[in-house]
Amino acid sequence: MARTRSEYSEQDASNGISPVLASWEDPHSFRQNSIPSKGTVKAIATEAQVHKRSNTNWSMGSASDGSLGDWTNSLEDNPPRERLQEPSNNSNESLKNEITSLKRQAEVSEIELQSLRKQIEKESSRGQNLSRQIISLREERDLLKTKYEQLKSQQNFSNESKTSKTSKTLKSEIEDTRLQLEAMKEELVYEKELSANLQLQLRKTQNSNSELLLAVTDLEAMLEQKDKEILDLSTNIKSQKTTKEREEGIEFDLLRLKIADQDEEIDNYCKQREELSEQIKELTLEYDLLKKENVDISLRLKQDEAHHIKLQNEHSSSLVTIQQLESHVERLEEKLKVQEDEFSASLVYIKELEDEVKSLEKELKTQAEKFEEDLHVMQCAKTEQEERAVQAEEALRKTRHNNAVASERFQEEYRLLSVEMAQKVEENENMTLKAVAEADELRHQNKLIEEMLHKCNQELRLITDQNEVKMKELLDQRDSKAKIIEQMSQELEVKSKQLENVQRHYDEKDALFSKQIQMLRSQIRMLMEDGVLSEKVREDAKIAQKGQPFMISNDGEMILGTLLSEVETFKNQHIEIKHGLHKEQMEKESMKKQISQLEGELKKKEADLSTMEKKLKNNKGRAAVTHMNLTSRDNESAVPPAKTHAKKSKSEMHKGKDASSKSEGGTVNKSDESKVCQASGSEGECLTNELLNEVSLLKEKNKIMENELKDMEERYSEISLKFAEVEGERQQLVMAVRNLKNGKKN
Repeated sequence: MARTRSEYSEQDASNGISPVLASWEDPHSFRQNSIPSKGTVKAIATEAQVHKRSNTNWSMGSASDGSLGDWTNSLEDNPPRERLQEPSNNSNESLKNEITSLKRQAEVSEIELQSLRKQIEKESSRGQNLSRQIISLREERDLLKTKYEQLKSQQNFSNESKTSKTSKTLKSEIEDTRLQLEAMKEELVYEKELSANLQLQLRKTQNSNSELLLAVTDLEAMLEQKDKEILDLSTNIKSQKTTKEREEGIEFDLLRLKIADQDEEIDNYCKQREELSEQIKELTLEYDLLKKENVDISLRLKQDEAHHIKLQNEHSSSLVTIQQLESHVERLEEKLKVQEDEFSASLVYIKELEDEVKSLEKELKTQAEKFEEDLHVMQCAKTEQEERAVQAEEALRKTRHNNAVASERFQEEYRLLSVEMAQKVEENENMTLKAVAEADELRHQNKLIEEMLHKCNQELRLITDQNEVKMKELLDQRDSKAKIIEQMSQELEVKSKQLENVQRHYDEKDALFSKQIQMLRSQIRMLMEDGVLSEKVREDAKIAQKGQPFMISNDGEMILGTLLSEVETFKNQHIEIKHGLHKEQMEKESMKKQISQLEGELKKKEADLSTMEKKLKNNKGRAAVTHMNLTSRDNESAVPPAKTHAKKSKSEMHKGKDASSKSEGGTVNKSDESKVCQASGSEGECLTNELLNEVSLLKEKNKIMENELKDMEERYSEISLKFAEVEGERQQLVMAVRNLKNGKKN
């Protein structure tokens, strides 16, 4: 916001529009907009002083080309011209920085949107998985309910003595199922917690990746800025030489235009002041009216209070209305207080505005006086320069005799300058040696970083190979166990069919024995009626009746023995399955520990990468600083000789060829040094680009490892679901065996 306001104020000043008029439409921004206007006025004053100095120096140099005093004055007055370009460069840099910051914010927002979309997709998939699990649990619950109803129907057909025993068994089975359901719920909660932890870890990794991307973009932006600065410096050096002569003729016209613009601004300020005074008058009138209203309201309140006191003595039922009126009066008083505070604030604000207007008027007056003084000084300088030109024409005739002395002095000064140039060349050589040493250090550090990255890649490959081997082993174990479970289920089906056949055979025998017993009983009754049955027949019938139960009991014992042996085999198999499941759970826990260790190692490696990137940034910043220092020193050392050569063009016509050869050698050395500095800077940038590419490759490998870990977790969840299904089937088989045992015992 500050940048935009300063830009608007500069545009308004250049167009002859005052910033106060631009800000009067928004009274809240009046104070903020008044401040940049002062900065623009000061900038205009400094530019006017610089233009004045440049004009005086140009006239002095043209009047006295051979005098040493004029040469020194021109050297002292030229640096402020170079300082004029600093504010423009600063404004351009600030704009570039803001543009880069906006680009970064846009990239960060895009990255956050992508991460949110991925999280939404993951959460939807997890919700679907949970819904599937809930559906499976509901189906199991329905199966249990159907089994329970079947058992109840069987109990209704059985006798009352059997009902008590079977109810107890059913209750125990229901309790077992409830415990199993609770265990399943606990496992689901545990899996949800694991998924939440994994989400947190993924968010952390995403944040670290986003930070790395921002660091890479920062480095690229720094490189682009450095390239642009180098181009700007080269273009500025060329443009300064070409625009000197043009600017000197245009500056005087600019000063006149600026004076006219400031006169218009003074008129605008006066108009604004008049408007403010009118507004102050209106506010004072409103304030007086409000005071009168307050007085009227207070009188009315007093009258109301007296009236209410009379009414209280007469009527006790009007207390409610009195309280309402009192609350209304209190609200009015509060409103009056608020209005008084607002009026006091408005008065303070008006006073501040008046003070600001006065200060602006004073500044405008001072600036107008300064501009008038500058114009007067310019006119005096022009007259003096013309007089000096006349005197110089007369002095030229006299100075021809003193040319020999002046030439000796110039030779001595030139020798001193050559010594200074040699010293500067030595300093530049030392700086280049330092830059080369720093470049060697950076290369050594880059080699160390490459070795570290190579080690990290090897470790990651070993970890991936180990994980693949373990996954293959787990898959093989899962397949073998699934085959064993299928075999067990087939055997159980065969044995259940055998048990059904045995039960049918046993029922048929019971029916035959019952029919025979009924026939014998009917015959005995007939014989008893006839009175022919003897005692022997009775004994034979008794013996026959005793023999039949023994036969029945022997057959039942044989069947029960076979069933018990089969049940024992089932128990042994069940114990073996439990041991296998326990081993698988232990392996799962070991895999979880290994996964946590791998995640810790990944975090450590990410921390190492972040530290290495910070070191790279620091090394790159140092290289950039050294490169900028070298270029700035080369430019500073190259600019003064060019100026001295331009000023001494007339005086050096009589010198020998030795001086020209020396100056050419100095320029060649400087060009070689600048080439060396640029080469070293390009090598450093190439190394940093290679390191950034390696860092990006490592990030991609980390992402691949994270995806593999996610696949491992999904496979682990599938295996756990399959184990849960196997356990459910096992429990169903155990329940069936128990039911058969209870039926046989009964």
